[in-house]
Amino acid sequence: MARALLVVAVLFWLFASPPPTGVVGAEGGTADQPDDNGPGADAGDNGEGPCGRQPGDADQVAAVRALADENCDCDSATNHGKYVGCVARVAQAAVKDGSLREECKDDVVHCADQSTCGRPRALTCCRTDAHGHTKCCIKPRDAACRAPKGGSACIGTAASCCDACSSGTCAPPETTTTTLAQPPTTTTTAEATTTTMAQPTTSTTTTSVPATTTLGPTSTTTATTTTAPPPTTTTTSAPPPTTTTVAPTTTTAAPTTTTTSAPPPTTTTAAPTTTTTTAAPTTTTTSTTTTTSTTTTTTPPTCESIVPGQPIAGAYRQTVVAGPKICDTGSTNQFHVCNTDTDCGSCPGGNPGCCAQTPWVTVGPGLQPLPTGITTDFNVAASGSFPTCEHQACIQCGNPNAVCTGVKSGCDAAATNPSAPQCVQSTCCDAPGFHLPALQINLGLFRICTRLDQIDCGIGVVNTSNPQSGHNEVKKSADSLAPGADCLYASSIDCTGNTVTNPGDTDDGACQADNFGKIRTCRGADVNPNPDTEGVHVRLSTPGFATAWLIANDETCPSDAVFDGRHCNNTHTSCTMDADCGGTPGSCKPADSLFSSLYQIAEPTTAGATGEFTSLKPGDGCGLGPGSQGFTPSSPSGPIVVKADAPKPHPHGVDPGTAAGEGRTVAAGEAFSPQSPLFDIGFVTVTEVQMTRTGTAAACSCTPTPICAER
Repeated sequence: MARALLVVAVLFWLFASPPPTGVVGAEGGTADQPDDNGPGADAGDNGEGPCGRQPGDADQVAAVRALADENCDCDSATNHGKYVGCVARVAQAAVKDGSLREECKDDVVHCADQSTCGRPRALTCCRTDAHGHTKCCIKPRDAACRAPKGGSACIGTAASCCDACSSGTCAPPETTTTTLAQPPTTTTTAEATTTTMAQPTTSTTTTSVPATTTLGPTSTTTATTTTAPPPTTTTTSAPPPTTTTVAPTTTTAAPTTTTTSAPPPTTTTAAPTTTTTTAAPTTTTTSTTTTTSTTTTTTPPTCESIVPGQPIAGAYRQTVVAGPKICDTGSTNQFHVCNTDTDCGSCPGGNPGCCAQTPWVTVGPGLQPLPTGITTDFNVAASGSFPTCEHQACIQCGNPNAVCTGVKSGCDAAATNPSAPQCVQSTCCDAPGFHLPALQINLGLFRICTRLDQIDCGIGVVNTSNPQSGHNEVKKSADSLAPGADCLYASSIDCTGNTVTNPGDTDDGACQADNFGKIRTCRGADVNPNPDTEGVHVRLSTPGFATAWLIANDETCPSDAVFDGRHCNNTHTSCTMDADCGGTPGSCKPADSLFSSLYQIAEPTTAGATGEFTSLKPGDGCGLGPGSQGFTPSSPSGPIVVKADAPKPHPHGVDPGTAAGEGRTVAAGEAFSPQSPLFDIGFVTVTEVQMTRTGTAAACSCTPTPICAER
């Protein structure tokens, strides 16, 4: 029974977590979240807005990327994850020194992530469809860069998709053709009459008129006129002047270069003769060349919508609905669609029911159904940039330090008995975006009620790139070793396998099952270097905590149930005596009995998830706390890789608010607990979801503060 009670205690906080992060942080996780440990708040719009809204954003991003190129050599990189981590550290340093806005850090890191750096033989591929829309993706080899139907494909010109297809098309380069008009040739034969006389000296001079060249935007005209004056003879009439005209030559070339050669001057001296000449008529031919220029305008490609036919920016709601049966964690064919237990092979522990209707959660060795109707309201303020098309999501909170009226009086009552379980906190958001109804579970003679409360704003992404280029798989690695008051280990292993030190740290605690430990969250290429499967991917995270308490047989657990102190039976009105509740004997009930209060750290995603207990501090030899159940009896430490049929993106071009457009999110995570007999445990969730656009985007700005285990 105690195991079942703990399952209930963590049942509802399966979507709560610190913010999703995209780059390697100081504690080894990939961290969009800030490093400061000050109180989190739903800060509201600070006036700066997302990257690209401020005039200097583009220059800042370009400068930091150039700095990253100097410090993180793409050509010599042998590991993509380490390369991205190097760029992330450069970007984080720029944020700290003020040369890059926090909102632009992800743009720098994303360009590194969507690159071939550290990926041997990989290349950027620019694919242009029949409508002229060009998208970039990373391909492992030349042959994989194939053209879409009716379109074209070419190898990118740079290592990163942010630069590789900047021309926006795969059209062949322009060619230049030069056509020279040949001048017409005229031959004139004159009949000559010769009279023999004394031989006077006759001089004939040919004068070459200088060539005239006219340069226009697209043509050059060269004309040469040569006139020979008539010879003078004492006894013979001079022939009329003869004019030779060279037809204009027109050269059409590219606008950039025009070369014109003038004909050299010519002088002709005739020997002394006595000649009578009758000249034939002179014929002049002129040719004209006309050049026509055509201008083509190409519309820049845009990202695919989240909901077909609707703007990307807007308010959205993700709703958990009933899904197919899927084999649960630890079964032989875990995470595959099934009809009966037989399809799952053997069930964990030999217990029947491992072919379970989704949504469900496994906590340690136990399987528990989840309710439908769980909702997450989030805002997408603006479209992400093409072709990555990763749109930032924000989940509102309101005031995170408001009194949590749903648990406050019960937590205060529990505090009067220090030896009993205590609430992890009694403050929460007063305008949460995450909504989960309370649930009652009957366990023989005992009944338990659980509720969830959001404690900070949340963030996430919706990726509509097509072909899909995002990396939204999540891996959470936990260590039961207590980190001490500073919430950090003296040294820890980051997502790239490097060791990060925390000089001066001396307060790391013991390896045991309690409420303390560390969790490292990795995302992106560090988890899976290949892009996510085709479709629209969603990854959301909302921090919070779950509270579970025992209720009497004559009490109920409504969807808005509260955990309170001494109260009137079934009304939850505060009381000190029966008279306060109308005088009925026994109507002023004692305070509810707290069973557990736990932070839960999960991050549902449509791409896939991994959970494990491992040593995050080099040489600590801890990982899973002694005596703890972990994930499953056969694999307590994991890793548990939630793939196969469990995760499913929303299909491209289909309304995600319909049955045909549904997706499926998965999460894997860990919880540190002093409760016997499970102690520290691992959990896995599988939930079928729909997504609807509910209106225009509301103001939402989020910089959540991670809980101690995730710092």
